[in-house]
Amino acid sequence: MWTKKTGYIDLKNTTKKINFNTLINGQYLITRIYYKLNDNSNNAPQMIQLKLIYYTHKSDIPPALLAQVSNRSSSALNYQLLDNGPAPRPPLIIIVRSH
Repeated sequence: MWTKKTGYIDLKNTTKKINFNTLINGQYLITRIYYKLNDNSNNAPQMIQLKLIYYTHKSDIPPALLAQVSNRSSSALNYQLLDNGPAPRPPLIIIVRSH
């Protein structure tokens, strides 16, 4: 039986120590998020690295990166696997200051 599971990343908490005024277009940071799963892990603390890429404007994001994100999002929303390998690591979040 398939059960829908959701989660969210608290970006405000994750990025509170980052001074975005010092970042330049395309610069990335690796940070960590900590979480627990309500499964057979008995709520054991988990950690995963997360890659944050900063851009000043959406138009500054390279087309290849936008295409990659769009393709992965579309496949995920349609329940299609991109490949049989492990999920890309670290997960990626693009942060844009303004449109």
